[in-house]
Amino acid sequence: MANRPGREAAEPWSCSAFCAIAILAFTISALTLPAAAADLATLRNGFTIRHDHRVVMGDTTRLFLSADELSFTDVATAEITGYEKD
Repeated sequence: MANRPGREAAEPWSCSAFCAIAILAFTISALTLPAAAADLATLRNGFTIRHDHRVVMGDTTRLFLSADELSFTDVATAEITGYEKD
């Protein structure tokens, strides 16, 4: 396809395309930062459960797998031997 008179051919990587990719990469990396702030619950059997935060409810500890509190698992408090940062 021929260029119209007075118009230059578009460069394959124009500034706007580069800026859009840079902003997208920054946004993706910023969204993954909260995931790095998780804790590990170490169980008596040696397994660990990665979680965002926890609530101890007597004999049961609720481990929230995400910050929105929609995903969680309940574990017997006696089965948890400790916590550490992931």
